[in-house]
Amino acid sequence: MLELSEEEAMSPELLDSQVQKAQEQLVQLRRQAELIEKQKRELEELSRRQEELERGRAEMTDKLSRSLVIRVTYTGTGSCGPFSRLEQDHDT
Repeated sequence: MLELSEEEAMSPELLDSQVQKAQEQLVQLRRQAELIEKQKRELEELSRRQEELERGRAEMTDKLSRSLVIRVTYTGTGSCGPFSRLEQDHDT
């Protein structure tokens, strides 16, 4: 039969202590995993909102640019604008 020395033989108290430590570490690791998962969700939400903001900003810039081009085109010809009749009357 295999004989163990006193150092090699684990007492029930020592074994219980090690099991207790392992369980505490497991609880701590699970809490850390939950925290990391929560932070991951928050970062994903921030990333989604950032993309939405950038899309909105690009859309607004595009609309403003088109509006300016239309306005310049519309008022720049001198004969098509809503004030062209007023300008002609004022010149005469």
